[in-house]
Amino acid sequence: MFEHLSPEALRDLASRSIHDQIRRDQERTSELISPWLDHIWTHLFDPGLNVTQLRRVLGIRNNSEAIFFHIEIGIPPGRYIEQHRLRIARLLLLYTRVPITPLAPLVGYRGIASFSRAFHRLHGLRPRAYRNRHTTPVANSASDGRGWHHSLPRLVQRLQQLDLQTALTFGEHFEIDVARPATELAAELEGRVREAHRVLDDIEQTRL
Repeated sequence: MFEHLSPEALRDLASRSIHDQIRRDQERTSELISPWLDHIWTHLFDPGLNVTQLRRVLGIRNNSEAIFFHIEIGIPPGRYIEQHRLRIARLLLLYTRVPITPLAPLVGYRGIASFSRAFHRLHGLRPRAYRNRHTTPVANSASDGRGWHHSLPRLVQRLQQLDLQTALTFGEHFEIDVARPATELAAELEGRVREAHRVLDDIEQTRL
């Protein structure tokens, strides 16, 4: 349903959860960190965004505020930027057909090599291997004894077939991070499998 959207529009759709996370981080941290978070959000996909640029733009001459950022947020600013970029990348790999090569600059990397290295460092797989492994359809099964429709493998299969918008709506309903493989999501939702199927049915029905 969203194949007509440009890669940039799909990225912006995927970014809404990042905006919400940065807003929550602003609410729980001091005013000292707020300009950092504002700049990160507005320039997240700028390949030149890094700690050096942040310090220059914000007029910071020493590393003290970066240290405070680490203390208050829990990770250094460079890793914060990388994690948010790669979360968008995971959503696009899992729920869209955006090709790997244009995906790199789309999420803030200068080229496929630096993007692939960063992704592998965080997830243990190159982007193409990650997409292939986690979007390959699973076999049907009725092993849980409640019928094929409500089996856990069936839920994995349905999650693998979601488009980006449906995945984000599903994640908001269950307050679950959908920027993960379907097998991980299904394992977390195992106790709520029936409700998960019902929610997917409702979402899909309203969009017919």
